[in-house]
Amino acid sequence: MAKDVDECVHDSEVEWREVLKISCIFCYAKALPGRSQDEYQCRQYIGTEILAHLLGFFEITDHKPGSHMGRKPKERKIGTVTAKQMSAAVDLVLKDNYSIRAAAERLNIKFQTLHRYVTKKRRNPDIPLAGMAPNYAARRTFSAEQEDELGEYLTKCSKMAYGISTKECRKLAFEMAIRNNIKVPDSWHPQVADGNRIFNLDESGVTTAHKPRKILAEKGSKQVNQCTSAERGALVTICSIVSAAGTYLPPALVFPRKYFKAHMLAGAPAGSLGVANTSGWMTSDLFIQVLDHFIRFANICFENPMLLIYDNHESHISLATVEKARKFGVDILTLPPHCSHRMQPLDVSVFGPFKSYYNAAVDFWMLRNPGIPMTIYQVAECVGEAHPKAFTPANIIAGFKRSGIYPLNRSVFFEADFLNASVTDRPIDLESPSTSFQARKNDDLNKETNKTNLKCDSTDNTEKTDGKRSTDFVSPEAFRGFPKAASRKTNRKPRQRGKSKIITDSPEKHVLIEKEKEKELNTRKGMKKTKRVPADWDTDKLKKPKKPAAESYVCKDSDSSDSDNDVSVTLADSSGDENYWFPDVEKEPDFFEQPKINDFVLVEFPNRIFYIAKVISEIVHGNEYEVSFLRKCRKMGGCFVFPAIPDMAAVQKKNKVGASKAEPCQK
Repeated sequence: MAKDVDECVHDSEVEWREVLKISCIFCYAKALPGRSQDEYQCRQYIGTEILAHLLGFFEITDHKPGSHMGRKPKERKIGTVTAKQMSAAVDLVLKDNYSIRAAAERLNIKFQTLHRYVTKKRRNPDIPLAGMAPNYAARRTFSAEQEDELGEYLTKCSKMAYGISTKECRKLAFEMAIRNNIKVPDSWHPQVADGNRIFNLDESGVTTAHKPRKILAEKGSKQVNQCTSAERGALVTICSIVSAAGTYLPPALVFPRKYFKAHMLAGAPAGSLGVANTSGWMTSDLFIQVLDHFIRFANICFENPMLLIYDNHESHISLATVEKARKFGVDILTLPPHCSHRMQPLDVSVFGPFKSYYNAAVDFWMLRNPGIPMTIYQVAECVGEAHPKAFTPANIIAGFKRSGIYPLNRSVFFEADFLNASVTDRPIDLESPSTSFQARKNDDLNKETNKTNLKCDSTDNTEKTDGKRSTDFVSPEAFRGFPKAASRKTNRKPRQRGKSKIITDSPEKHVLIEKEKEKELNTRKGMKKTKRVPADWDTDKLKKPKKPAAESYVCKDSDSSDSDNDVSVTLADSSGDENYWFPDVEKEPDFFEQPKINDFVLVEFPNRIFYIAKVISEIVHGNEYEVSFLRKCRKMGGCFVFPAIPDMAAVQKKNKVGASKAEPCQK
């Protein structure tokens, strides 16, 4: 080939342009490996000066012999468009009705960049000119001098044959910013913990009456039957614990029995915990055993703390749970109420497949055992078959990622995710019950008035004077609106609102201590009071005697009318029984007088037991009164009322005083 070039150079009929094209083939051999012999021949026949001229003419880089020619790097065009150019391109789109793509091609601007600035201009028409170009210095962490110093350090390390990777370079930049007190973005901060130290705990219920799968049947069948164990089966609670790294712990099963037996866990996953409760639900006492199970299998100690995330169920929040968690270094974080379906990893991506696999396992068991109903003793076997299939690393990791827990993602939820809560999103009315009722009544009247006015306005706007229909369109949102719940009732005792909290912190622990004390105090107050009986008394005399054999007494200040048939009486002293016990009442004859009709009296029975009654009439030919007895009503705060069926009796007259004063009150 070198000979052909020499002939072309000395041939006057061949143009110089053709010589250059042919010689380019040999010049390019300089950039290819293994062509050093061709390069030598090219220099020998053409000459060094002509070869250098050709290399410069065709812009061929002077690589070393035997080296590869790399790809020419692309020029970066970030930040090359000025603010005036971007503003002119945006005006072409918004004012001259250019399309974004046509304006981008005309001014040589990237389509995506122009689209972003057009959207920015539409949202804020008053944006200044300086805002039409990216300001890279606004989000800059290091200055130019600091970046140069970091670059020199990296270059020197590479020359010493101890260079660092890109990942180590990021760590070095973060450390340099922290040591120099330079503010860094939130994305620079490392994760609070790795996936092996973040756990999620949740319960789910499985029953002996499973949901059958879809089966093959005759086409067009209106109803297809499938055998199940019962219409409503027994509930067994399964408590599962998973980590953000994709691992899971052996589950805990709560059986609906009073005592747990070892054979109930036959076929369950290895290492499973079995407990029993009469209802089959998790309780605070059983949860302590589950926490011990978690600490044992997760190898938790105070030097190796863990983060445990679960919901705000009352069985999960107790003083004993907090004390044990603090002892072993377990930080417990509870989720907000009504958010577990989106924020609990087990609910997001694990329990759904588990229920499907469990129903398939129960269905297969029913096929193997026809005519035999399934009991709680076969639940562990079906759980052991479905658990490994559902609790896969892919499902567990996807649940933590989708809920935004790990990796941490604060922007995992959007505005559309909160539309369900907008129906009951209403302000709390702090006014009194009567005022709030009147306010709700006025709101209802205003709503009806607005609806009426809206109907009139829509009717007027839809038709013109000439009979033609108007172009104004009223959307359903304008005349119907979206569903909205009514105002909350304020006449009932408000309950404490739930929230996300770290219950292992000291303030939350103190709150639990106060609740335990209050609960213990209420338990003591609610205990039934017993009567003290002296040893020398006969207990048979304490039995409630018949009411006719009684004596009556009346208060001196008893005022009532004949028409008050629904009068109730409240005594200064009260007890939890229908009758009253007055062991130390001193009788004062001057304080009482003979009862009159419609007066309230205390009727004394043997053993100094008193009942409240109202005088109905006086028996003329006898020393007796006809009275109607009252009974204590707990729903009315301890008042005494007349029963639905009148309790009438005749009592004897007596002037002897033997009761304390009673004050009548209207019901």
